[in-house]
Amino acid sequence: MKKGVVWVLGAISVVALAVSLYWIFVVLPIVSREQTGFSQKIFYFHMPAAIISFVAFMVTFIASILFLAKKDFKYDILAYSSAEIGLVFGVVLMIFGITWDKLAWGVWWTWDPRLVTYLILLFLFGAYFFLRSMVSERMKQARFAAVFGIIAALDVPVSFFSTRLIKNVLHPVIFSREGFGLDMNMTIALLLAFAGMTALYVLMLMLKLKVEHMMEDVHVLKDMIESRRD
Repeated sequence: MKKGVVWVLGAISVVALAVSLYWIFVVLPIVSREQTGFSQKIFYFHMPAAIISFVAFMVTFIASILFLAKKDFKYDILAYSSAEIGLVFGVVLMIFGITWDKLAWGVWWTWDPRLVTYLILLFLFGAYFFLRSMVSERMKQARFAAVFGIIAALDVPVSFFSTRLIKNVLHPVIFSREGFGLDMNMTIALLLAFAGMTALYVLMLMLKLKVEHMMEDVHVLKDMIESRRD
């Protein structure tokens, strides 16, 4: 992993998120109370966090399929590394969501289809790591996790399309065939936040993979030393 790439990704993330904060809280006006007022500004971080978490879980889905096909542990490492980062973004997303609910509607939780399906998604990937810890043998652990990771990721399209299949007021459809439901300044703020979070995800994934591959090498050396002692 090249240090230059790390620094570039870090710079993009910091700058994009910093400019997005300025754009959201200084440039953009506060919308009307009917549009949830000041709390609407949470949207510009809430939506990118959702998309990045979906991407992270789909990376787990693809990597799990590749592991089952090729039996290469690098795909297992990619699968659980991306799932872990996806959970981080997912928890941040839920915090944004319930905060927005409380500020806008006075309640911490509503049984919105997107919220329910997404909460199930987080529980599934939480179970993914719990079940991994239940299996000690490396190949069995990776194979079991790959199967469960594929099953868990099937909830991603269910959660994503829930707002299109079931009409609700909390999660309106922003991207549609009719166009992009935001004005220019809102679009700039959203794209800046999205760019910053995307760079952050890639950076976190690269660093996580580096650490996990190093740990994998340590385990291999440890097994070699123990086998020689025997």
